[in-house]
Amino acid sequence: QNISVQLGAGGQVTITPQQVNNGSSDNCTIIANLTYSLDTTTFTCSEVGQNNVVLTVTDASGNSATANAVVTVSENPNLPLSTVTQDITVQLDASGSVTITPGQVDNGSGSGCNSNPTLSLDTTTFDCSNIGVNTVVLTASDGSTSVIATATVTVEDTMAPIVITQDITVDLDANGTASVSVSDIDNGSSDNCTIDTRTLDTTSFTCSDLGTNTVILTIVDAEGNIATETAVVTIIESVAPTVLTQNITVALDINGNANITAQQIDNGSSDSCSGIATMSLDTSSFNCPILGDVTVVLTVTDNSGNTANATAIVTITGPDEDNDGISDACDSKEILFNKGFSPNGDGQNDTWVIENIDNYPKNKVTVFNRWGEKIFQANNYQNDWDGKSNQRGGSSEKLPVGSYLYIIHLNEPGVDPIQGWLYINY
Repeated sequence: QNISVQLGAGGQVTITPQQVNNGSSDNCTIIANLTYSLDTTTFTCSEVGQNNVVLTVTDASGNSATANAVVTVSENPNLPLSTVTQDITVQLDASGSVTITPGQVDNGSGSGCNSNPTLSLDTTTFDCSNIGVNTVVLTASDGSTSVIATATVTVEDTMAPIVITQDITVDLDANGTASVSVSDIDNGSSDNCTIDTRTLDTTSFTCSDLGTNTVILTIVDAEGNIATETAVVTIIESVAPTVLTQNITVALDINGNANITAQQIDNGSSDSCSGIATMSLDTSSFNCPILGDVTVVLTVTDNSGNTANATAIVTITGPDEDNDGISDACDSKEILFNKGFSPNGDGQNDTWVIENIDNYPKNKVTVFNRWGEKIFQANNYQNDWDGKSNQRGGSSEKLPVGSYLYIIHLNEPGVDPIQGWLYINY
């Protein structure tokens, strides 16, 4: 059946299927067990006038049928001004605040379809202190009359914290351990309201963590919003190895040579963390050295590049019948030379001859005049100096008669430089 209805407060009206039903029936199902539904049940000012609706009736077996009806909607000319509200939920923004308008709370306030009252709220701005349920008052005014009603504004904080991290480098201590804290990793994290907790998934490190390690900083705000960010913790080791040495004695072989290894000098050197990478000696080969004690340096490097060193004494022994401090096997290598020569072209003593110098190919011979000026220098000297200067561009002129200081570096382990005065005459 067709019906007529009047809009109520808020400019709307709701109908039920029973208002449209006019004795629908079924051949089997009794009326009380029939199911009724309408395609439209709510009408507002925009539906003033005639509106077609469809009534659907369904029996107990699931069979259904439909019929049309007309609902005529009209305004109530005597409707007083009313304030109609609705509860709303809003979320705080990144700054921790939110602003609402009266229109968000209004749900059809007025006194009819053409009514346009002025709406106002007692509270429009909310911040972190208002999280939860808040009661607001909506006032509708048409100039002569004002009507109020309350509504609930639920303020939520659904924004996750902003997590900002920084990568750091941490040095292990002498025990091979290191620790980091939240403050080491956090680089200015924030929340629009309040941070509740800050935690790191890993805070302790050992030698097994040398290198780069990824950690996670987790921040939870007061409303349970969670955010995470990663950072890199680079673990380094700067503690040098512990170097232990021992003194040893070695005998020259029949050629006057001896070789030693770092392992012979090492006496249990260790590294507490990354382990020893290499061990080396500053001197490991001896070729006709002076018999006796020679100081060597053992250098130990760990796998992190840290180094340390310590000294040891190598006592060199060998037969020395003439007790000159040179092994008998090396006497043929003993440096012998005259204290002067006469480069006058007569075929005798025309060059300065240093006997056995050829056994020391790394030698360097340097000669100075009485005023300290270098006048001759040769590496791997070949007994060929004829009394002419080879310094400052050299000279074809022979040096003046006189005394000259020589220094001979044989550049062999345990052999000191040889120096003295040499006389040139013609």
